[in-house]
Amino acid sequence: MTGVKQCPIRVAMERTSIGKKWTLLLIRNILFGMDTFSDMMRTNPGLSSKVLNENLRQMMDEGLINRVEIKPRDVRYTLTPMGRDLNRVLFEISRFGAKHFPDEVFEDKPPVDPVGFFGKQFRIPDDEIEVMRKPVVSLR
Repeated sequence: MTGVKQCPIRVAMERTSIGKKWTLLLIRNILFGMDTFSDMMRTNPGLSSKVLNENLRQMMDEGLINRVEIKPRDVRYTLTPMGRDLNRVLFEISRFGAKHFPDEVFEDKPPVDPVGFFGKQFRIPDDEIEVMRKPVVSLR
Protein backbone atom coordinates (compact mmCIF):
# COMPACT_ATOMS: atom_id res chain seq x y z
CA MET A 1 0.00 0.00 0.00
CA THR A 2 1.28 3.47 -0.90
CA GLY A 3 1.56 6.01 1.87
CA VAL A 4 1.47 9.77 1.55
CA LYS A 5 4.89 11.36 1.77
CA GLN A 6 3.67 14.98 1.84
CA CYS A 7 0.38 16.82 1.56
CA PRO A 8 -0.27 17.42 -2.17
CA ILE A 9 -1.75 20.85 -1.42
CA ARG A 10 1.45 21.88 0.39
CA VAL A 11 3.59 20.58 -2.48
CA ALA A 12 1.53 22.47 -5.09
CA MET A 13 1.67 25.69 -3.06
CA GLU A 14 5.43 25.39 -2.48
CA ARG A 15 6.36 24.35 -6.03
CA THR A 16 4.30 27.01 -7.83
CA SER A 17 3.03 30.52 -7.31
CA ILE A 18 -0.64 29.48 -7.09
CA GLY A 19 -0.74 30.61 -3.47
CA LYS A 20 0.43 34.13 -4.33
CA LYS A 21 -2.06 36.99 -4.35
CA TRP A 22 -2.42 37.50 -8.12
CA THR A 23 -1.64 34.13 -9.70
CA LEU A 24 -5.11 32.56 -9.80
CA LEU A 25 -6.64 35.83 -10.99
CA LEU A 26 -4.13 35.97 -13.85
CA ILE A 27 -4.85 32.34 -14.74
CA ARG A 28 -8.55 33.28 -14.72
CA ASN A 29 -7.83 36.15 -17.11
CA ILE A 30 -6.07 33.90 -19.59
CA LEU A 31 -8.72 31.21 -19.26
CA PHE A 32 -11.40 33.79 -20.12
CA GLY A 33 -9.42 35.15 -23.09
CA MET A 34 -8.23 38.36 -21.45
CA ASP A 35 -4.70 37.37 -22.26
CA THR A 36 -2.77 40.58 -22.91
CA PHE A 37 -0.79 42.65 -20.45
CA SER A 38 -3.27 45.53 -20.78
CA ASP A 39 -6.26 43.19 -20.24
CA MET A 40 -4.69 41.97 -17.02
CA MET A 41 -3.94 45.50 -15.80
CA ARG A 42 -7.48 46.66 -16.59
CA THR A 43 -9.26 43.78 -14.85
CA ASN A 44 -7.11 43.59 -11.73
CA PRO A 45 -7.36 46.90 -9.84
CA GLY A 46 -4.46 47.36 -7.46
CA LEU A 47 -2.04 45.32 -9.56
CA SER A 48 1.03 47.31 -10.59
CA SER A 49 2.82 46.74 -13.88
CA LYS A 50 5.99 45.77 -11.99
CA VAL A 51 4.17 43.09 -9.97
CA LEU A 52 2.36 41.87 -13.09
CA ASN A 53 5.69 41.50 -14.94
CA GLU A 54 7.19 39.60 -12.01
CA ASN A 55 4.17 37.29 -11.74
CA LEU A 56 4.04 36.54 -15.47
CA ARG A 57 7.76 35.78 -15.51
CA GLN A 58 7.45 33.45 -12.51
CA MET A 59 4.41 31.69 -13.98
CA MET A 60 6.33 31.13 -17.23
CA ASP A 61 9.34 29.78 -15.31
CA GLU A 62 7.04 27.38 -13.45
CA GLY A 63 5.44 26.13 -16.66
CA LEU A 64 1.93 27.50 -15.98
CA ILE A 65 1.82 29.88 -18.97
CA ASN A 66 3.55 30.64 -22.27
CA ARG A 67 4.30 34.02 -23.80
CA VAL A 68 3.32 34.20 -27.46
CA GLU A 69 4.40 37.12 -29.64
CA ILE A 70 1.84 37.37 -32.43
CA LYS A 71 3.61 40.37 -33.97
CA PRO A 72 5.63 43.23 -32.50
CA ARG A 73 3.65 44.85 -29.69
CA ASP A 74 1.04 42.08 -29.78
CA VAL A 75 1.96 39.67 -27.00
CA ARG A 76 -0.51 37.23 -25.54
CA TYR A 77 -0.23 34.68 -22.78
CA THR A 78 -1.56 31.15 -23.08
CA LEU A 79 -2.07 28.41 -20.55
CA THR A 80 0.12 25.35 -20.69
CA PRO A 81 -1.45 21.96 -19.95
CA MET A 82 -0.29 22.49 -16.35
CA GLY A 83 -2.01 25.89 -16.23
CA ARG A 84 -5.20 24.48 -17.76
CA ASP A 85 -5.29 21.94 -14.94
CA LEU A 86 -6.31 24.83 -12.66
CA ASN A 87 -9.61 25.21 -14.56
CA ARG A 88 -11.59 23.07 -12.15
CA VAL A 89 -9.94 24.74 -9.14
CA LEU A 90 -11.08 28.17 -10.39
CA PHE A 91 -14.52 26.81 -11.18
CA GLU A 92 -14.92 25.54 -7.62
CA ILE A 93 -13.63 28.81 -6.12
CA SER A 94 -16.18 30.68 -8.28
CA ARG A 95 -18.95 28.42 -7.03
CA PHE A 96 -17.81 28.95 -3.44
CA GLY A 97 -17.79 32.74 -3.81
CA ALA A 98 -21.19 32.81 -5.55
CA LYS A 99 -22.75 30.57 -2.92
CA HIS A 100 -21.36 32.18 0.22
CA PHE A 101 -20.99 35.83 -0.83
CA PRO A 102 -23.73 36.48 -3.42
CA ASP A 103 -24.30 40.10 -2.34
CA GLU A 104 -20.66 40.91 -3.06
CA VAL A 105 -20.47 38.85 -6.27
CA PHE A 106 -23.60 40.00 -8.08
CA GLU A 107 -24.63 43.58 -8.89
CA ASP A 108 -28.36 43.08 -8.43
CA LYS A 109 -30.43 40.25 -7.09
CA PRO A 110 -28.45 36.99 -7.38
CA PRO A 111 -29.61 34.63 -10.13
CA VAL A 112 -31.86 31.74 -9.14
CA ASP A 113 -28.89 29.40 -9.50
CA PRO A 114 -25.87 31.53 -8.52
CA VAL A 115 -23.60 28.52 -8.44
CA GLY A 116 -24.58 27.34 -11.93
CA PHE A 117 -24.20 30.88 -13.29
CA PHE A 118 -20.43 30.52 -13.41
CA GLY A 119 -20.53 27.23 -15.28
CA LYS A 120 -20.91 29.29 -18.47
CA GLN A 121 -17.43 30.74 -17.96
CA PHE A 122 -15.60 27.46 -17.64
CA ARG A 123 -15.24 24.65 -20.10
CA ILE A 124 -15.93 21.52 -18.12
CA PRO A 125 -14.69 18.81 -18.50
CA ASP A 126 -11.17 20.12 -18.20
CA ASP A 127 -9.93 18.47 -21.37
CA GLU A 128 -12.37 20.50 -23.46
CA ILE A 129 -11.32 23.98 -22.37
CA GLU A 130 -11.84 26.64 -25.00
CA VAL A 131 -10.77 30.19 -24.28
CA MET A 132 -13.56 32.76 -24.48
CA ARG A 133 -12.72 36.14 -25.99
CA LYS A 134 -15.55 37.96 -24.23
CA PRO A 135 -16.64 36.90 -20.75
CA VAL A 136 -20.28 36.76 -19.76
CA VAL A 137 -19.44 38.48 -16.47
CA SER A 138 -17.16 41.46 -16.07
CA LEU A 139 -14.11 40.86 -13.92
CA ARG A 140 -13.18 43.45 -11.35
